[in-house]
Amino acid sequence: MNIANQNKFTRLAAMMLTVLGLTTLSTQTFAKGGGGGGGGVLLGLNLSYSTDKDETTTTTTTTNDYKTTLMDIKLGYQAMSGLYFGLLYINDTGSSNSTNKATTGYGPTLGYMANNGFFIHATYLLDGEYDASTADSFKYKKGTGIQADLGYLFPVSSSFLIGAELSYRSIKYGTYYNGTADVTTQTRTNTSMDPKISLAFIF
Repeated sequence: MNIANQNKFTRLAAMMLTVLGLTTLSTQTFAKGGGGGGGGVLLGLNLSYSTDKDETTTTTTTTNDYKTTLMDIKLGYQAMSGLYFGLLYINDTGSSNSTNKATTGYGPTLGYMANNGFFIHATYLLDGEYDASTADSFKYKKGTGIQADLGYLFPVSSSFLIGAELSYRSIKYGTYYNGTADVTTQTRTNTSMDPKISLAFIF
């Protein structure tokens, strides 16, 4: 693991430990205060998968198959008041006949969940990376931006919920690594809006 990846892992681990510490403190505070049910640690998984096929015909037919998987992992504390705070990690992958692409990033999240199951989450994304080349050494780095999730969760049991959400995301990458050096004059902005299936555990 190179130094950049070590630093990124260290920052992510520190944020996860902070979230876990805050959730533990919040749980103990509610318990001492005699609070009832409704609050707890939330572990969520949001998924989306799509396929697309293009055919171009001249004298011959050229076919391109596209496959995209979007995955978000959420870890945080859902308070009885409806307030949510936590950490979001994104990991999107895509492939066509000759190219693979990947988007990663993470950041702190604040949100609110109503008693009827509707929720809204807002995340400030950090350390985003976008790789859309056949060589791992070429990528956009130092991405920052926002993700807003609007969705609904239905309780299947006291600890398991299922639902759906619509995610808006915009990330600007301030650096391009060309295989030799970081180039700050070449930037990229990716903006998307995608529906996702939401799974969540509260414990």
